Amino acid sequence: MLRATTAAHPSGLSIVAAPRQITPLESLASDQMLGLVETAMREFGTVFVDLPHNWSNWSLSLLARSDIVLLVTELRIASLHRAKRQLDLIASQDLGNLDVRIVINRAEKGLFRSLTAEDAERVLGRPISYTVANDHETMSAAIERGVPVAEIRRRGPLARDLDTLTAGLVAALGVEQT
Repeated sequence: MLRATTAAHPSGLSIVAAPRQITPLESLASDQMLGLVETAMREFGTVFVDLPHNWSNWSLSLLARSDIVLLVTELRIASLHRAKRQLDLIASQDLGNLDVRIVINRAEKGLFRSLTAEDAERVLGRPISYTVANDHETMSAAIERGVPVAEIRRRGPLARDLDTLTAGLVAALGVEQT
């Protein structure tokens, strides 16, 4: 049944998309979510879960079972504040041993940035693992076409950053990259 609900992506990943209707986060029980992820792990091996911005009880349950957590934030005060609160919540739930890696999304290069990766590290109290370049045009084109960023602009900074992130995850998880 799970395979019937997945869509094949050109990258080789199988994707279970969000439902068409908006569902209240709390309408899903932790047992349901854990069961779904367990089934997906048996069927596919490696499973990535994109959690909503607002966490629920099942979000914490999924985090507790994760091999790696990518906490994606931006170099903006509101985003760093939310990331810090999420890190504090993880620590308060005795999940401090999780392998949490910080990803700075939409990273700008240049001298005139108001916040830097070093500022983020100071605020978050941990190193930045990955940065993803801000290339709205390339990312939008890839999303609209449903193809990997590299098919739009292979040699751009965004593709290089995503390759670096992918290589880091592949190495950390000990899986083969196809």
